[in-house]
Amino acid sequence: SDLQYTLEDAIDGFGVSLVFKNGSNADTTIVCGTTDIGFFIDPQTGEGVQSRTVEIVGRITTFDSKSVTIAKGSTVKYYDTKGTLYTMSVRQIMPDRKLGVYKIILENKS
Repeated sequence: SDLQYTLEDAIDGFGVSLVFKNGSNADTTIVCGTTDIGFFIDPQTGEGVQSRTVEIVGRITTFDSKSVTIAKGSTVKYYDTKGTLYTMSVRQIMPDRKLGVYKIILENKS
């Protein structure tokens, strides 16, 4: 329940909605925690940064319950608070089965 609050609560916690493809190739929204709240914005200049990577953390049980399989190269979409769409690609997946989470590295998809 702690992970559900810290990772999946977008209102009171630290969650961010991301759109993944599920097993039937349909869009599925999963709320994950992130270590980079700026995403692709340089906090010094306010300009977009094309090569920036983002680390997200999501509960394995949530991905399994929504039939979402993460693979290198998978596409992930994120809408910022202004409705701007960012399309990212999974660069690396690091499951931590002891904690029950996936740590996923995303990079801007050109």
